[in-house]
Amino acid sequence: EGEGEGEGEGEGEGEGEGECEDNCDPPSVCDATRTCVRCYDDEGEFDPGCDELLPVCSDGTECVTCLDTGDTIPHDGCEAGLPYCIDGACEACRTHADCDPGSRAPRCDPDAHTCGPCVAGGAECGTDVCLDDLATSGDDDLNSANSGACVPCNLTEDCDGAECDAWNHTCQVPGNASQCEACVVDGDCDVSSRCVEVRYPVGGTEDDILGTYCAFTCDGQNDLFCGSFGGRAIGYACTGAITRTGDSAEFCVPSSTTCEAYVDSIGDGTECAVDTDCGADSVDDDGRCENIDLIAGGTDLRCTYTCSDPSECPASEDCNGYCE
Repeated sequence: EGEGEGEGEGEGEGEGEGECEDNCDPPSVCDATRTCVRCYDDEGEFDPGCDELLPVCSDGTECVTCLDTGDTIPHDGCEAGLPYCIDGACEACRTHADCDPGSRAPRCDPDAHTCGPCVAGGAECGTDVCLDDLATSGDDDLNSANSGACVPCNLTEDCDGAECDAWNHTCQVPGNASQCEACVVDGDCDVSSRCVEVRYPVGGTEDDILGTYCAFTCDGQNDLFCGSFGGRAIGYACTGAITRTGDSAEFCVPSSTTCEAYVDSIGDGTECAVDTDCGADSVDDDGRCENIDLIAGGTDLRCTYTCSDPSECPASEDCNGYCE
C-alpha cells in the first residue's frame, strides 16, 4: 500500500506541471496556474498573447480592444475619438452626457453608442426641445445648419413668459417697436402689426430679405392708413409678405425703398454727409443724401430716397427725382 500511494502522487504532480507547457495551441499561452489561456497578467505585466487587433488582456483572460479603467478617459486601449470602453470595445459615448449638447449630435444611441441627432421628446435635450423647423424662409440656412440640435424653443408654449423667435429658436421677451422698425417676434410690434420679412428690391426673392420689421396687417382701417393719409399716398403699399413665424398675408411696407431709408426721410430727414449715411447698411441704393428744403425753412444735407411719383413718398413730401 505504501508503494502505491507514492506512485500515484508522483504521476499526478508531474502531469499537472508539464501538461500546460506542451499542449497550449498558439496563440494561447500557459498562465501561472498551468492553464491554457489567451493571455494573463503576470505580476502587473500582460503576457504578450494578444495581437494588434485585440491588444489588451482582460480580467477574463480574453484579448480585447480596451479595458474600462473607471474615471480614466480615454480608457486603456482607447483614443480621444472613441474614449469609452464598453464590453471590450472603444465607443463614442455611454450616455447623452457624453455627447455635446450644443451640437447637431447631442443624443447617444443606446445600441450603437454613437452620438447623433436629437429626437422629438428625447431626454437628451433636458429642458430644451429638439429642433423642429417651421415653414419660414429667411432662416432656412440657419435651421439647416442646426438640424438635429437641441434648442430652447420651437413654439411660444416652449417659453416661460416669453415668445419664441421662430428663426433663432430662442425665447425672447417682447420689446417695443413701431411701424417699419426691426423686430424678432410679433410681441415687439404694435397692436394690429406683425413681425414680417421685408425685401429690397420690393417683391424680390429670398436672397433679397433684409430682415424682419413691424408692419400693419392690411385689413379694415389699416388699408386706409397704408394707402393714404389726409387724402394723399404716404409711400406705403399693401404687399404680400411672410411673417417671421411663416404666415403669408398682405402687409403695409414701403412701396419703393427700405424701412431704414423711409424712416430716415420722414420730416426734415436725418442729417447726412454722403449717400451711405442713409438707408440700410447692407444696401447701396435705397437711400441718398441731398440738399433738402427744410420744413422750418432753409436747406441742408438730409436723407431721402429715389422716387418716380409722389405716391412713393411720405405724405408731406413731393417727388422731384427724390422725396423732399
